[in-house]
Amino acid sequence: MSYNEITLDQLIDAEGQEGNKSLYGDHCPSSFAASKMTSTNRGTRIESVVFSHIKNMGFEATQTVHTGEWDITVELTDRPVRVEVKSALVTNSNQTNKRFFFMGICPESFEYIVFAFVHPTEGIILKWTTSERFWDQWASKRKESRKGYNLPVPLDLVHKHVELFDMEDFPDEL
Repeated sequence: MSYNEITLDQLIDAEGQEGNKSLYGDHCPSSFAASKMTSTNRGTRIESVVFSHIKNMGFEATQTVHTGEWDITVELTDRPVRVEVKSALVTNSNQTNKRFFFMGICPESFEYIVFAFVHPTEGIILKWTTSERFWDQWASKRKESRKGYNLPVPLDLVHKHVELFDMEDFPDEL
């Protein structure tokens, strides 16, 4: 090993995160790299990529500051809308109950929400829904935590209550 250079793995490890090699391992490099980042760093990077995707889809958009109430403002033909981006790793090492757990969802702060699933074998997958659907299908029947609502989603990305859509279908008009 040379001490004259720093590798990408060493740089990622410097963030103080081990990642979950048994779950994320060598299956998908982007997911493994994301699993080694802090949640703030991962979230900020994914927000920037979602912003780029939305711009590449032909929408006028602006990205807000990381500490803002929402992450991206998109100019639709009839009005601007607020977009929140949330990311989650797989939680629970129990083989039968692996899931993604999105936290701190505040549906009053956005019209659309994009979920970034850091999937161990499939890469980072983006799905979205509206605040109205999230509220009607999930939040209205749940107790809100101090930081917002939480949403568990199974590994197959199919939630039995909340309808999620592919990014190619963004935006579905409210």
